Amino acid sequence: MKNHKEKESPKYQQVLTVGKELFWKHGVKRVSVKEICQQAAVSKMTFYRFFDNKIELAKAILEQVIAKGVADYEAVMAQPISFEEKMLLLMTQKKAQTEEISKEFLEDIYGNEQTELIAYMNQKSSDYMEVVLNDYRQAQANGEMRADIKPEFILYFSGKMKEMLVDPQLQALYPNPQDLITEVTKFFFYGILNK
Repeated sequence: MKNHKEKESPKYQQVLTVGKELFWKHGVKRVSVKEICQQAAVSKMTFYRFFDNKIELAKAILEQVIAKGVADYEAVMAQPISFEEKMLLLMTQKKAQTEEISKEFLEDIYGNEQTELIAYMNQKSSDYMEVVLNDYRQAQANGEMRADIKPEFILYFSGKMKEMLVDPQLQALYPNPQDLITEVTKFFFYGILNK
């Protein structure tokens, strides 16, 4: 983003809102700056005052989504409930967070092409994974998670789960991306619990 002071601008917020709606529905590649401007009722000049291009807009949107996801995760993990209950809450949150995401958006974020956006998501995931791994190590120490599984394997498998989300053969088994994400998430969490 070009000017951090303009984040509070109603037009900036409108571009973010419309950009998110369009990207979630059609993917980043398939949406043009012109479409975003038309639906947000702003000029291209206004758009470019805020963002260098639509990838920078996508990064700003993802930054907000990730920040909310991290805050939600931390709030759940801080609750005085069992690790299993925490995992159930996190699965519910994950499903709610993905309600409007299209197959096209998932492919743009987790696809095989090495784009700037994919590199950005990989970096964001990497930045936060140590916090998650520490929570898993604590759950192991408390006897709430299998002690015989390496937390580093969890990190590796998490990366493989992203690949699974854009596998056409796996996508064909589910009517929408949300059901696939829910299935993968349940499989992951229940695979690490003692029960």
